Amino acid sequence: MAEAYKAPKLPVQQLVILALCRLADPISFSSVFPYLPEMIESFNVPKDEVGRWAGILSAVFSFGQAATGILWGRASDRFGRKPVILTGMVCVMSTGLLFGFSQNLAMAVVARSLAGASNGNVENKKHRRDYGRKLGKSIVRAFRPKPRKRHLGDDQQSAPLLKQSRISSMSSNSDENNSRPIRKPIAQAPPTYREVFSGQSNINLVTYTLLALHSVAYDQLLPVFMHYPLQHNRASDANVSLPFKFSGGFGIDSERIGIIFTLYGVAGTIIQFLIFPPVARYYGVLNSLKVVTIMFPLVYLATPFTALLPDQLTQQIGIMLIMLIKCFAAIFAFPCTTILLTNSAVSLRILGTLNGVATSVSAIGRATGPAVSGVLFETGSKRGWAILPWWVLAGFAILGAIPVWWLVEMEGFGASEDDDEEEEDGTTDQPEMLRAHGQTSEPEGILRDEGNNTATGNEEIPSTSNRLSKWSSSSSGAAIGSPLKKVSSPIGLKTSPGPGGNNLCNGTTMTASNQKPTFYFIHGALHQASIWNAVRSSLEAHSYPTSAAKLPSSGGRHVSSHLEDTAFVRKELETLIVQEEKEVIVVMHSYGGLVGSNAVSGLEAADRKAKGGKGGIVRCVFITAYVVPTGKSLADIGDGPADFIAPDPTDSLCVIAIGPEKVFYNDVPNPISALWVAQLTPQATASFTSKMTSTVVDSGLVPCTYFLCENDQALLLSIQEEMLEAAKQWGRAKWNVERISTGHSPWLSDVDGTVTLLIKAAERS
Repeated sequence: MAEAYKAPKLPVQQLVILALCRLADPISFSSVFPYLPEMIESFNVPKDEVGRWAGILSAVFSFGQAATGILWGRASDRFGRKPVILTGMVCVMSTGLLFGFSQNLAMAVVARSLAGASNGNVENKKHRRDYGRKLGKSIVRAFRPKPRKRHLGDDQQSAPLLKQSRISSMSSNSDENNSRPIRKPIAQAPPTYREVFSGQSNINLVTYTLLALHSVAYDQLLPVFMHYPLQHNRASDANVSLPFKFSGGFGIDSERIGIIFTLYGVAGTIIQFLIFPPVARYYGVLNSLKVVTIMFPLVYLATPFTALLPDQLTQQIGIMLIMLIKCFAAIFAFPCTTILLTNSAVSLRILGTLNGVATSVSAIGRATGPAVSGVLFETGSKRGWAILPWWVLAGFAILGAIPVWWLVEMEGFGASEDDDEEEEDGTTDQPEMLRAHGQTSEPEGILRDEGNNTATGNEEIPSTSNRLSKWSSSSSGAAIGSPLKKVSSPIGLKTSPGPGGNNLCNGTTMTASNQKPTFYFIHGALHQASIWNAVRSSLEAHSYPTSAAKLPSSGGRHVSSHLEDTAFVRKELETLIVQEEKEVIVVMHSYGGLVGSNAVSGLEAADRKAKGGKGGIVRCVFITAYVVPTGKSLADIGDGPADFIAPDPTDSLCVIAIGPEKVFYNDVPNPISALWVAQLTPQATASFTSKMTSTVVDSGLVPCTYFLCENDQALLLSIQEEMLEAAKQWGRAKWNVERISTGHSPWLSDVDGTVTLLIKAAERS
């Protein structure tokens, strides 16, 4: 009996530990801000020069990070995250003590430089043996009672993030299947610059750098401004010309500044944990970022005028209100940019290096901002223009808001708990298919909480031996052609974990040269759009625009027929073709073959050109996909649902997969296969029973390519060949046939080979 997969719990303990580690960086960098002006004064620095030296001390810390950030990132990719984090923790502690014991300005500058250069808190998951955990388990094992016999689902209570239970697919061989296979480490090539610096990553890095520049400079300059002496007798001072020309600060000490910054931090914590998650989930990461970037310039423009308030109490109240607005903006901006940057990574393999690059370039901003603002504060104070540093920061904030409008929410990637298991075994399995964890719109793994209803169990996973009885029909639905064996009903593919999956009208289309056709991907049953992440990223690197449908029938949504999917696809294709006049290649997988071929009528490029129109569908690509005649449904030509799908125990109108790792991903190694299994969703049963109203094969106006997947366990090669031969008889389409030695999901097991064949299909068009 199939049992629904239970969504695993978050690894709270691990996340708390990592969060505490990450606190070391802001504490090391910004905790000195409240007392830094008085500390600099203790080195016999004139008051007018305190701002400049405060900026320099902040700048050298960040320049140190910029110089070593990429090195720390590559070290994390090579040696593992834990050794790098632990090394960074030790360095933060020792350099912090060195700074605290500084006796003069030169010693303080050296200490801050070393603190920045040795701050190696670049976190990245890396497959390697964890000796600490192995030792801990050995100790605990001696005091642990004998394990009881566990039932299906027991492990889910303690499963970390994206944990996928490893369940035997053959009940007669449970002992053999439950034993973990031994794999040798696979050599992993270092990330290339082309992989790290994708188009969206570059825009994110610019946004992140400018954000760090003005936000950190503001926070560093505030204590200097608050500590700077009051300007008295402004009314009689010839150097004052209100409302813009004036100088002076609040004249308060580090104790009061520390209290204000403590309240600032408490407010930030409340916003971070109670306000940011629901707001970002509701409005989206990118929309939230766009709003808060507009808030920064307004905050900076208003800040210097708090010095004109009548007394210290009103000045402190005024600056606190402004700081709360800035805190709200910063608390939203930094997580949003981090999420968007992470989701722009084309592969989990390059994430550590990308984080290192982000640390370095943002550190340049964090260094430049305080250094420039410190000099400007000194200049403005001496010449009576207190607004000078703040309004320059407002200009930087405006510049930082501009590239945000070119950002898109990519689909992101996730990771499987099998990664952690690999660390325990001292093995690693990181093939190029890790790219399949590709890009994010709104991150599902971060901002969404969707359950999973994939069935796995100890049931035997049968092969798809149901056969076609008849593949015949004319365009009007009349039967023609020779009888053939029956084929089992469709099962499509599953989608990736990541921020979203909907694109085009529901999300975004990847940008590339308009001179090349746009690839439009249609996933199979039980899957989502993000299953195409890897192949889309690779095609984008070759300057091919891409988009992917997120079919209404997947994800447990009820539909009356596959025609609802067809209508959805049709609307998106019309946007690309009719409105944007693009040439499109429709790529269909498994069940997606029904949807795509039923949606193209009237959008063929040849037909539109004959009528004086531009754009249109120039080719259809079937990747081990169903080709069903007009007037027929999958129910008409099959023996019913395939043996590897079953009714959803929680929803009678949907079906789920049984043993998908053996059927859909038989040639996709862990942890990739486990990741995609965890992302499978229920499929509306009605999508399999409705009849085709048209098909691209009928008219012959669009050339077609079929990818025969020779090791497919869901749609057997013999059935693919029978469908293709039958389609050549009842249809008019011209076919090109490609053979791939893969299973049901070639873009996961052979990304490069799949992309090569897709580009070949595009060049034929």
